[in-house]
Amino acid sequence: MMLMNIAKPVVTRKLWLSGIWLLPLLSALVGGWVLYQSMIEKGIEISILFDNAEGIREGKTAIIYKGVRIGVVREVHISKNLKQVKVTAEIQREAKQALRNTTGFWLVKPKVSLTEITGLDTIVSGNYIRMNPGEGKAQREFIALDRAPILEDYSNGLYIDIVADRLGSVSRGSKIYFREIPVGEVLDYELAEAQNGVIIKVRIEPRYAHLVKESSRFWNASGVSIKGSLTGFSVHTESLTALIAGGIAFYTPDTDSIDIVSNDTSFKLHSDFDNAKVGIAVTISSESAIDLEEGVTEVKYDAFKIGVVKKLSYQKTGENVIADIMFDPRAAELLKTGTKFWLDTPTLFLTDFSGLK
Repeated sequence: MMLMNIAKPVVTRKLWLSGIWLLPLLSALVGGWVLYQSMIEKGIEISILFDNAEGIREGKTAIIYKGVRIGVVREVHISKNLKQVKVTAEIQREAKQALRNTTGFWLVKPKVSLTEITGLDTIVSGNYIRMNPGEGKAQREFIALDRAPILEDYSNGLYIDIVADRLGSVSRGSKIYFREIPVGEVLDYELAEAQNGVIIKVRIEPRYAHLVKESSRFWNASGVSIKGSLTGFSVHTESLTALIAGGIAFYTPDTDSIDIVSNDTSFKLHSDFDNAKVGIAVTISSESAIDLEEGVTEVKYDAFKIGVVKKLSYQKTGENVIADIMFDPRAAELLKTGTKFWLDTPTLFLTDFSGLK
């Protein structure tokens, strides 16, 4: 009897996952990874209340910090009380630490005026919202500022206060002049605590900060100054820009060796250089006092007021009249040997500089 060779059975394990499920599984893994990445990369949602939504567009209006886009407006809705507009924005997580209860947001749009030109970049890019990081507790709900805040960077200039009885034609952006050169500008203004005056916030450019000292005198160089009577009539302004946009001038004695002042020092604003008592005293002899009047008769050069007669008196001999004149300190270089004066009714003119050296 012959034995038959019977093959041994081969045992295989059946895969628990069929190949048909491989593709869906991979898709699920990829989808999960994308979802995870989107969750960790998703920005932080904040809300900002504005008075109106003019110039703000969903998905377009950017939030900018130091020229870098750190967020974008997602939604714009009217507030529940119908008095404001609620803007919902998404901020990059890298800027999370900047979202504090003193953080400021404001809308930047083009502005062109006689005193300033700002936001011209928005003509191409459109209006945007600027952010100024603050300190304090973390916050997600904010109220927009109605204008850009004063960012006092004490390393970038001298910041002083000028106290005035009234604001006059001085405004934000008005220039500060020294010898008719713009050396600073008005940043802002506010009522004094006692409401008896106005405090004008001023920034002097770093390269000119040394010009401001404790003895410096400031006066209003804005608008038109008109004085007139039967013996005198004049119209004077610091410059066309100051006439229209407002401005402040100051003078510091050349002999002053006092160190420059510190930030937040206060100065008084005088109505003009005469009241500021920064003029140069000059005595002129005249044959007669006819058509001359104290405090009214002015000295002019090329139609600009450079001085005023302060006092009239007779010489001891009684032959001539002595006129004490207070000159604008900026006219100092004109007061040299050879300068001639003559009376041109109703004002006194300074002219003929051909012999000056």
